[in-house]
Amino acid sequence: MDINHDPSPKRGKLTLAIDVGGTRLKAGLLDDNGDMVAGPNRVNTPPSPVPEVVVEALVGLAGPWLIVLAPAAGLAGRAAAKNLVRQARYHLLCRHQIIALENAVRRHCAASRDAVETNITAAKAQADKFRSLHSASSGPVQDCISDWLDRVQHIQDFRRLQADRLHRASNDPAVLDTNGGDPIVVAQESLLTCARVGLHPANVATTTQDVVAASKALVKRMETLSI
Repeated sequence: MDINHDPSPKRGKLTLAIDVGGTRLKAGLLDDNGDMVAGPNRVNTPPSPVPEVVVEALVGLAGPWLIVLAPAAGLAGRAAAKNLVRQARYHLLCRHQIIALENAVRRHCAASRDAVETNITAAKAQADKFRSLHSASSGPVQDCISDWLDRVQHIQDFRRLQADRLHRASNDPAVLDTNGGDPIVVAQESLLTCARVGLHPANVATTTQDVVAASKALVKRMETLSI
């Protein structure tokens, strides 16, 4: 393995370039002009180039530079570098499980949104009936109906807000996690959103089971890879 540990002192925007060849793997750092400022680091392509082995080799090539790409220096920089290595292995080696989970969350959010809309429609029909009673009543009975209608309106507003959120999440699940769109967190939030809006798991049983199964598959993959 040929490793160049010393990147150029230029600290502008850097791009990690990788070349996966049949006989050699290469990695280098490019500046904004596309000029190589560090590397290339080289290693022979593994005899059995399965994804796990190739990714580990590429992480080994890029590892010496991750401190440069990290947003901080010193101990914080080293911690950031280790996190970059972890993220690289995570997104490359768990890609199939991540995609499967994201697709399961999309289906779950779409089905949940439909179920919430059904509840909104049913509650509106019920509220319309009570409005008729409200106009025909008086005194304490009318006050009781008014209070109930106010409560229903607040619940309906919350349901509409969550229905819109679920609709957006069915297109882009990452909206459920404002801290970075971690697939596991997104999956948990999709299930919690349904609970907050009053959906029973039985209302969306199939998609709920799919999300749980896909989450377990991703966690198992991460444990297998020690990520």
